[in-house]
Amino acid sequence: MRSLVIVTLLVMLGIVVCDDHAPNAVSYTSKTFSTEIARIPHFVMFYAPWCGHCKRLSPVWDELAQFFNKDFGMSKLIIGKVDCTLETALCADHDVTGYPTLKYFKKEGSESVRFRGSRGLREFQEFIEEQFILDDDNTEMEKPLEPEKALGPLAELTDETFEKEIATGNTFVKFYAPWCGHCKSLAPTWDSLAQEFEKEPSVTIAKVDCTIHKTTCGKQSIRGYPTLVFFKNGQKEQEYSNRDLNSLKNFVISMIGKENKNGDETEGKVPEDIPKDQEDEIVPTVFPLDQESFPEVVADGVTFVKFYAPWCGHCKRLAPVWDDLSTKFIGSTFIRLGKVDCTVEKLLCKLHKVRGYPTLLLFRDGEMISEYSGARDVGSLEAFVLKNIEPHDEL
Repeated sequence: MRSLVIVTLLVMLGIVVCDDHAPNAVSYTSKTFSTEIARIPHFVMFYAPWCGHCKRLSPVWDELAQFFNKDFGMSKLIIGKVDCTLETALCADHDVTGYPTLKYFKKEGSESVRFRGSRGLREFQEFIEEQFILDDDNTEMEKPLEPEKALGPLAELTDETFEKEIATGNTFVKFYAPWCGHCKSLAPTWDSLAQEFEKEPSVTIAKVDCTIHKTTCGKQSIRGYPTLVFFKNGQKEQEYSNRDLNSLKNFVISMIGKENKNGDETEGKVPEDIPKDQEDEIVPTVFPLDQESFPEVVADGVTFVKFYAPWCGHCKRLAPVWDDLSTKFIGSTFIRLGKVDCTVEKLLCKLHKVRGYPTLLLFRDGEMISEYSGARDVGSLEAFVLKNIEPHDEL
């Protein structure tokens, strides 16, 4: 409080204290504060311009303010600030005894919650998220009109449409908040995922804005953003955490495969180890893959996959070569060969953009890294596989 008195005296004597602190935050005085916080929720920083901690916080607070006060554009939360060297009575009324003091004021200003965590953008976002979930008054906020479907293949679900949309079939849903940094990073990938499955009627790729549709997100117990959940016939099937396009695509394929799998098709499982009584016989090991087994098999190590059609002449000629190639890697836990019958696994082949037969793709740790287009003899194929192994990997 001694420093506060000194600065107040400086102001009274006409010595100006320069304040360029978080310019995008709304600055309040004792005349405007009570009126504004009664209108809409606020997250307010009580500060002093000379405070070192306040100066260090300034760029983070300004970034938070720039998003909510300018880019957000839906008037759901205001990021504010109060200069306690000017508004001493106001700061005293709110028990400000140190700088910076950060408080979240609920709608109508009836009560406030003090922020006591680390002062990073991510921590602020998580705190705001928690307050929005806990603040029942926010359910009464005016909601902008939204279409059931976003432009393009991505379905945008609301409190009114969610239950109906997920009631039948497969729906992969992203629960998000517009201010969430991880959500912003995921957005273009999620759009691409929706485009990948745009013409696949068995699955819908969707999203729910939890800052607007709190009822839905509350019922689904969403506590962090983004949360990715796969629903099957209205029931929560599985949450998923990987966020790269290839992993997301393979996950969707595997979830569809669990439902669409035909009992007459190959099981496509990884075979057992070679029995000891057959160790002297080199047996080709090519894994037949389908929608369900594909993501699991290619998830780690190197997998060289042949996409083919049984009627294809080039495929028939490659078949014994592919078997011979597989024997080169028997005993390796890192390298394996697979094959996909595109006359059966049409969706799987479509998603990997197979346009002709055979198509030979090499995957490493779940990601397609190269397509082979060279000579189709064992030596050339083996050299290609070995070339694409990372330098420190061992056979």
